[in-house]
Amino acid sequence: MKQKPVTYFDSPERSSAKQIQSEKNFIDNYPLIQTLLESFPEIALILNENRQIVACNQNAITGFGKSTFEQILGRRVGEAICCIHSNEMGENTCGTSKFCAQCGAANAIKFTRENLVKAIEECRITSDNKGKEESYDFLVTTNPLHLNGRKFTVFAVRDISNEKRRLTLERIFFHDVLNTAAVVNSISSILHEEEGEDFEILLQSLKEASDQLIQEIQSQRDLRNAEDGKLSVDLIPVKVNEILESVYRQYYQHSMTDGKKLSLRKIDDSIVINTDKRLLIRSFSNLVKNAVEASSSGDMIEIYAATGKNCVVISVKNPTYIPESTQLQIFNRSFTTKKGSGRGIGTYSVKLLVEQYLNGEVSFTSDKNEGTIFNIKIEIEKDNLKQG
Repeated sequence: MKQKPVTYFDSPERSSAKQIQSEKNFIDNYPLIQTLLESFPEIALILNENRQIVACNQNAITGFGKSTFEQILGRRVGEAICCIHSNEMGENTCGTSKFCAQCGAANAIKFTRENLVKAIEECRITSDNKGKEESYDFLVTTNPLHLNGRKFTVFAVRDISNEKRRLTLERIFFHDVLNTAAVVNSISSILHEEEGEDFEILLQSLKEASDQLIQEIQSQRDLRNAEDGKLSVDLIPVKVNEILESVYRQYYQHSMTDGKKLSLRKIDDSIVINTDKRLLIRSFSNLVKNAVEASSSGDMIEIYAATGKNCVVISVKNPTYIPESTQLQIFNRSFTTKKGSGRGIGTYSVKLLVEQYLNGEVSFTSDKNEGTIFNIKIEIEKDNLKQG
């Protein structure tokens, strides 16, 4: 007996090509439906009971990067937009994976289909655009539609990516940058009153605060350029230990690590990788900062590196377990576990910079017993690897 497909969320059942065509022809008999779809300012679809597209507006065809409706007819939303998780459970399994259970679009569709009421959800989708990952923030609205005894779902999308970007930048500049600027201003105002050792201490603090201010602004500039495909990188030979030591120095006496333990385990000092030192330090620093923030007093946060087959892996480990629902969204733009002050760009920016600009790979594991480990893997020339 053939085993039925496994699902972690919605039904795996699909309509046949013949059924899809029949439903398309059925809707074509209602010209007003197409007129209404075209009145939507962005993507609008009609889905059948198996969540497959049977009608859409021109914005949907264009938005999905297609030239004709036939190219998306019968597909599910994740398949049409090339969601990186649409085939997680195998071919034609969109909507059935663990990732789908955390997707706003999938939840809205399921809720409307099962309860026959309107649903509104925010949705974060990462799409595979010819090998390049692109992230979107959508506001999804679903409504039930009954036509002559047949049930459909109207699916409409509003792209809120720019709105999310703006809100994130506002939070960063009104909070992080403003706070750092206040520190610079405060130190500057009393610097002339000090002398001797106190003067030197304040001068060093002023330099560190001004450096941090510049880094925060550069970080946002680089992220925007990276998303637009305009980021320039300077790949040069860099010792792996320089990366580890630089990030370790940022945090071993930082106020965030008070009461916590930070350890550094270096590798052979001769091992070199070709990378953009500034971007890699920033990316790894982001992961270490997250590990420190997620840890409790007395916890050990470990920074280390190891060589693999033609690669070097730099890692940070802390004892905190990440719940599975969070793990499934960890690299999504705008997703954050930090209430109120969360920015939602930390791990997303690391993955974007490392995988699209530094020829690397970002991964993590999280276990209730072993804790959480984030890794950045960078390919290395064999000659450099042998030195270690």
